[in-house]
Amino acid sequence: MLNSIPMLDEHPPESPTGEIQARHINTIYRSIFENTGTATIIVEDDMTIVKANAKFEELSGYKCREIEGLKKWPEFVHPDYVEMMKGFHIARRTGQLHPPTEYECQVFTREGVTRDIQMKVGLIPGTRQSILSFMDITKRKEAERALLKNNIEIRDIISMIDGYIYSCTSDYRIEFMNHRLIERTGYDGTGQYCYKVLHDLDVPCPFCVNDRVFAGESVHWEVKSPRDDHWYYSVNTPVFKNGRVIKKQSVIIDITERKKAEEKLQKENAILKQSVYNRSKFGRIIGQCSRMQEVYKNILQAAATDSPVIVYGESGTGKELVARAIHEISDRNTNPFITVNCGAIPTNLLESEFFGHVPGAFTGADRIKKGHLEIAHQGTLFMDEIGEIEKSLQPKLLRAIEGGGYTPVGAETLKQPDVRIIAATNRDLQQMVAERRMRSDFFYRIHVIPIYLPPLRERSGDLPLLIDHFMGQIDPRKTRPISAGIMDRLMRHNWPGNVRELQNALRQYVALGRLDLAPPKFPRNPVTQLSSDIPFPTEDDDLQDMIKVYEKKVISLALHRHHWHRSKAAESLGINRRTLFKKMKQHDLD
Repeated sequence: MLNSIPMLDEHPPESPTGEIQARHINTIYRSIFENTGTATIIVEDDMTIVKANAKFEELSGYKCREIEGLKKWPEFVHPDYVEMMKGFHIARRTGQLHPPTEYECQVFTREGVTRDIQMKVGLIPGTRQSILSFMDITKRKEAERALLKNNIEIRDIISMIDGYIYSCTSDYRIEFMNHRLIERTGYDGTGQYCYKVLHDLDVPCPFCVNDRVFAGESVHWEVKSPRDDHWYYSVNTPVFKNGRVIKKQSVIIDITERKKAEEKLQKENAILKQSVYNRSKFGRIIGQCSRMQEVYKNILQAAATDSPVIVYGESGTGKELVARAIHEISDRNTNPFITVNCGAIPTNLLESEFFGHVPGAFTGADRIKKGHLEIAHQGTLFMDEIGEIEKSLQPKLLRAIEGGGYTPVGAETLKQPDVRIIAATNRDLQQMVAERRMRSDFFYRIHVIPIYLPPLRERSGDLPLLIDHFMGQIDPRKTRPISAGIMDRLMRHNWPGNVRELQNALRQYVALGRLDLAPPKFPRNPVTQLSSDIPFPTEDDDLQDMIKVYEKKVISLALHRHHWHRSKAAESLGINRRTLFKKMKQHDLD
């Protein structure tokens, strides 16, 4: 503590003996004043400095002769503290308040440098003078300010970290939570158990790493929280003091979206690996031309999401097979796949068929009937011929698809379907929107992932594969082999009914031994213009021999048509150059 000293040279004695004694005391007081070890001044009632010691000279940069009787104390005080200091000075003399005897402020040196000081002030007994003693605490205050700045910067950094931060002791008690974590949990759990606050558990987490961290190890882990089923990545580090771990500090980041993306990618890779071994078919879809490879790619992409899909294609191209393939490799594959032919439902029953009804909803409704949306819950609803949906029903379907729910006919309870919509059509839906036969909002809701199936006439290179596939199903014992003439007719036909027509034609051939094909309505593919003077295999040859003969013809024609430009020939056949080279070698065409 700093101690006040009485006024120097106050009330000098009148007698010689008293004068000697007073001088002796005055000498002692001066010695104390000069050698107190702290900067000290004496201030008059009007704040004029009447005495200053050598330490104050060092602090201020002024000589005593420049200060004493010439300068007032406020001249040295930083403007931020002047009013406060004056208030204390007056209160100390009026006795109305109780000003502090010790406080901190800032002063200026002769060079204008700001110094932090701790000051002790007291009135000299019997006078209105104050004695002020100062201790320079500039280094300490600079350290405090630096620490405060660092703390603010750390807080700012912590607030910007895209994660949750907390620290806890070895007994699982939380000592600190950042603002993001408090927002996530809904309250400040300081002092409570971390496993309860973070994961809503009553006992320590089965994946807890406290033992390892308090043994001095930094631990990183990924875990799925039982509280919200989110995936989190956590970095847990020990905090040491005097060589001992005193707490665990953890940074947790939500990686749910990343994990979902990883799972999606793994699923797509697994499907791709499975399909790469047999790209001539995808599930029950047959075809290896480039157009079908694009269809397979679209199926994979659609299966990895839950977005609506619409399959465009002529009648008989296999739109339902595409829809089933998407369902079977999607996350909904263990749930129902419901097919609805929208064109086959009477207009007056459309709402009941999709939404269901309750008894008494209309004449003949004597029981509860579940609609297609309810039957397909958590599965896939395949809406074939979507273009036949009445425009009046489209807003209600749109609302149900977008999550607004639906109400069964005659009921009042709203139901929320969890259904993946896959639609199909052979119509131009955009033209229907332009003609106001379909609502534009309904169209854009179902037209999220479009898949276009090519007609069979545009992938005639797949005909041998399809014929082989269907004949294996229809005539497994090969009782009715494909003759050269039959194969030629099959290859030349344009298949307006597409794959369905081909399948039926082969059934007819196996059953009756003849083909009744409709006249072609489209120009033939140049690749299928096979020369009739090329010798054909005999009737006794099997289907594989037929396919080999016709494959050689098709490749030879493509090569001649493109003047043996192999890249163009491969492109016209819907195969890559490597496959073309391989087949040319097999058929001695090189």
